[in-house]
Amino acid sequence: MIIIQLCIIIFLGIASYYDIKYRLIPNAASFGLIILGLLYHILNSGQHGLKISLLGMIIGFVFFVLLYALKMMGAGDVKLGAGAGSILGIKIIPAIVIIILAGGIIAFIQIINFIINKRLNPSKSNNQLKVRSYRKEMLSQSVPYGLAISIGTVLTLIIYK
Repeated sequence: MIIIQLCIIIFLGIASYYDIKYRLIPNAASFGLIILGLLYHILNSGQHGLKISLLGMIIGFVFFVLLYALKMMGAGDVKLGAGAGSILGIKIIPAIVIIILAGGIIAFIQIINFIINKRLNPSKSNNQLKVRSYRKEMLSQSVPYGLAISIGTVLTLIIYK
């Protein structure tokens, strides 16, 4: 079982790294998590474990596909959310709360970082145009939600052993 847990951390690490660096989540990481989740639950609880894993995967997929439909996240995040659900089973429900909080914290850090960088590198345009430009540029920044999903998954695994 420790091998499965290490693989989970590796897949979440890969997903987080690629999401931060490229704003893309490799399918191998997401589908790897789905397979690991199914395998883990089947080995632990047989057919009942399979049902738990599938239920978590469906809940994770449905929740994140709704956010995708609202253009709040990408398709990679949806697949990673399904993978997290496969790993966590029904515990994906409290994990979603942690994921949302982690995403909010990441977004807040990005905003602070953006403001600090703009203050250190001010442009020489007029102030009203500068504010509009800053706002437009800040809103175009995307949040690496794969990192938030990874954080929420790991914290849920720790909290709900």
